Amino acid sequence: MINNNNQLNKLYDKEIRKECIHYEKIAESCLKEFFEDRFVCSIAINSFYECTDKFDKKFRIKYFPKNVQ
Repeated sequence: MINNNNQLNKLYDKEIRKECIHYEKIAESCLKEFFEDRFVCSIAINSFYECTDKFDKKFRIKYFPKNVQ
């Protein structure tokens, strides 16, 4: 188990990028293509948010099993 907060933050940042970069790129591309119209790109944006939420839950279960609700 990693005890150092700085190491844990770096690991979190690295892993979430690896897991959700595809969804982020799709959302960014959509926003560029449709002139920042969030309504048109809502599916892509929501997919990115879902990915980050799922990752966050998995990460918390893995590294903070006692604190997960």
